[in-house]
Amino acid sequence: MNTEKIVQAHYTKENMADKIFSTLSESGVDINNLTREDIASYEEFHIGGREATRLLAEYASIQSEKSVLDIGCGIGGPARTLAAEFSCTVTGLDLTEEFVKTAQIISDKLSMSDEVNFLQGSGTELPFDDNSFSAVWTQHMTMNVERKDLLFSEISRVLKPNGKYVFHEVIKGDEVELLFPVLWASDRKGSHLIPDKQFCDLINSTGLTQVKIKNHTDLALLFFEQMQKSSQESSETKTSIRSFLNKDFPERAKNVYQNLKEGRIKTLMGVFEKSA
Repeated sequence: MNTEKIVQAHYTKENMADKIFSTLSESGVDINNLTREDIASYEEFHIGGREATRLLAEYASIQSEKSVLDIGCGIGGPARTLAAEFSCTVTGLDLTEEFVKTAQIISDKLSMSDEVNFLQGSGTELPFDDNSFSAVWTQHMTMNVERKDLLFSEISRVLKPNGKYVFHEVIKGDEVELLFPVLWASDRKGSHLIPDKQFCDLINSTGLTQVKIKNHTDLALLFFEQMQKSSQESSETKTSIRSFLNKDFPERAKNVYQNLKEGRIKTLMGVFEKSA
C-alpha cells in the first residue's frame, strides 16, 4: 500500500456529515440554523483547535487574503475560520474524499459557499496553475507526506510573487523513535516526520525565503493538559470530535503528549515568502 492510500485509509470515516448532524441534533442543536459555534468542537483536527488557527493567522498577518489554499483542509474548519474571522477567500484541498464532501456540506449549511470551496487532491501534485494563490496554508498535514520535496515545490509553484507559505506543523525532535499509535498514524508507515533544519532547508530549496519561525511546543503541551483535565471533569464526549476519531483516541492523544513532553516531537509555526 502506498503512502497516500495509507493516509486515506487512516482518516476516512463514512457518512461523517450525517453522523455529525445527527449527534448535534440529539444534543439540541437546530441543524437548520447551524452556527460555527455549534460545529466548533468537530471541525479543527489539529493541536490547539480553533485557537491555534487564529493564532497562526495573526502570526502570519493573513488578514483579507483573497486567494488562500489550505492543503490538508480536513472537514474545512480552518478554511471557515479564515473566511469568517479574517476575511479570506479559501480553497481547501484534501486527499480524503469524505473530508472534502463533509467540508462542503457543512459550509453549505453555514451559507459560506461563496467564501470557501473544497476539492479532493494531493499536495504533491496540486491541480492548480502556476502563481494562483497569495497564500498557501498547512496545519498538521506534512507529517503524513513522505515526499515533502514535491509538496514544497508544488507550494512554491502555485504561490504568486510575494505570496507566503504559512504552516503549523509537527516536526521531529530528537533521534528517539516515536511512541505509536499517534493521532496521525497507527505506526511508522504512516508517519513521515523530519527535523526542523531539514524541513526548512527543503522549503528554502524551492526558492521560498524564511520570514519567521516560532516553536509552539509549550502551547501544544498545555493543550493536551487542558484536554486531559476536561476529560477527567466530564464524561460527556458526544459533542466532540473524539466521537469520530479512532476508538483508541485516548491512547493516541496520550502518546502525542508523551512524545512532545520527551522531546521526540515539537510543533512549529512558520512563514516563508516567494520573491517578487
